[in-house]
Amino acid sequence: MKITILQVGKTKDSFIEEGLNEYIKRLQSFCDLEIVTLKESTGEKIRDRHIEEEGKAILEKLSKYEDHYKILLGIKAKNLSSEEFAEKIREVRDFGQGKLLILIGGPYGTSQTVVDACDFVLSFGHMTFTHQMIRLMLVEQLYRAFTIIEGKQYHY
Repeated sequence: MKITILQVGKTKDSFIEEGLNEYIKRLQSFCDLEIVTLKESTGEKIRDRHIEEEGKAILEKLSKYEDHYKILLGIKAKNLSSEEFAEKIREVRDFGQGKLLILIGGPYGTSQTVVDACDFVLSFGHMTFTHQMIRLMLVEQLYRAFTIIEGKQYHY
């Protein structure tokens, strides 16, 4: 299975980078994982301007992934249990194209056009997490999903 994580902005915290590297290494036996980082909008702009600029860059990049099932991480979205997330991954792997793109927008969120371009919007709960932290949580949940699918001892 091919999984691409499309994220806005670089990972800045070394402890998060260390955790990412560990889970990326663990995921190698389950999938071909690629992480694509887009430039974060900077400067003294209003929130909507950041969302608009990043949205254009995201949509341009998404055109290369038309054959992928696209999941956007968002706050106002569907919550899934780890088991339900694993089932979603399994469905994409077994009954879809076998290609998944997971999008993490910028710190101000994503435009409605980006939301509309995705197949599913997923929330990691009602709490707000930094974009740095959610990256680590995502790769851990991907690893957990594959261990659930494969019946391995990780998820209790």
